[in-house]
Amino acid sequence: LAQDIAGGIAETGCLPSYKDFNSKKYGHLIQKYIKAVHSAEARARAARLVEWCTIGGGVPGCMHGGGSPDGAKLFIRAFANLESKVEVARRLAGISEEIPEPQKKR
Repeated sequence: LAQDIAGGIAETGCLPSYKDFNSKKYGHLIQKYIKAVHSAEARARAARLVEWCTIGGGVPGCMHGGGSPDGAKLFIRAFANLESKVEVARRLAGISEEIPEPQKKR
């Protein structure tokens, strides 16, 4: 579920290294293109947390052996109390920036 939400930035294991991210030569370009609504650092930290907690790029091909992935998502959403996990994830990833819940598209 975490990889599904995070998308390619976390599930492929292709996020640039810390050294590249802070490179004087091209770090500013990496940060420019990783940045979205929030800072590149916050996005990279969240992506790296998902990558580390879900075994990174090795999972997509084998993460669901049977049944509907959507059914599994519904079950997790119903019983996991995901809101209580947000603060834990922010602390583990070292994200201090306030990131509000995204607005639903109309």
